[in-house]
Amino acid sequence: MNKHVTNISYNSYNELWRDIFKDHYQDKYQHESGLSGGGGNYPFYDIHLKQEVILLPEHRFCLASSIERFTVPMNWYLLPKNKSSIARLGIDASFNTVIDNGFNGWLTIEIVNHSNATVYLRAGQPILKLEARQCELPCLPYGGKYQNQPDKPVSSK
Repeated sequence: MNKHVTNISYNSYNELWRDIFKDHYQDKYQHESGLSGGGGNYPFYDIHLKQEVILLPEHRFCLASSIERFTVPMNWYLLPKNKSSIARLGIDASFNTVIDNGFNGWLTIEIVNHSNATVYLRAGQPILKLEARQCELPCLPYGGKYQNQPDKPVSSK
């Protein structure tokens, strides 16, 4: 039986991000691709690709996974947003994903190439920016089929 959420509060975004990414927390830094990575006391946190990705042109699709392992608090959820540098290449990596409260595991990232060019994305490169939102009412934790997702891309179940 699932219990309703208890309210977990944080004094800063830095504290929240450290709790969500216990094993993979990174403060703001610069990736070799030139893109910055987020963390620290910012309302957004950058998610990084684990694998190198080559996207062929004309609406091709692939799955990748995040370097970061998620442990989302019970009364918070995360909204992925495209990094503007990636979106300007014609890449969509946010693709209607919501990271639910209580989710544990690595994120499978659905990536679509909307451009007419082949796009190369490097392992370790920031691909998404997360926005954290606190649940306003008591809610049940995520208990879906992707809970405890492994450290690799996972196809639809």
